[in-house]
Amino acid sequence: MRHRAPFKNEYWDNHRAGIYVDIETGEALFASGDKFDSGSGWPSFTRPIKPETIEEKKDDSLGMPRTEVRFRSSDSHLGHVFPDGPGPTGLRYCINSAPSSSPSRRNGKSRLRKIYTAGKRIAGPVFRNSVLH
Repeated sequence: MRHRAPFKNEYWDNHRAGIYVDIETGEALFASGDKFDSGSGWPSFTRPIKPETIEEKKDDSLGMPRTEVRFRSSDSHLGHVFPDGPGPTGLRYCINSAPSSSPSRRNGKSRLRKIYTAGKRIAGPVFRNSVLH
């Protein structure tokens, strides 16, 4: 599966208010209020909306210890979590952004889409794999 490069992916520099959801199930994963600029070029969050929807697994695939983040209901890869984030959690959930070539799930790789909100009610369209301005 092809990933977009840092700083050239869907949501790393998006600052509009909204909720990031799993592209397959539509389940809410991360809120824009918990998003921050980590300097990594990937969407980064301090915490998931519902911690019980996320599963963490040890990942030594690149020769260094990391913690993989997976969407529990589909066992899809979301990204990684690191202990170098800001308060209140001190965590940085570095999450893969949707590539513009395909909105579907392939090889167990889950991608985000974002639903824009006004207050608590969904007010905007769902954006899938399009550059947002």
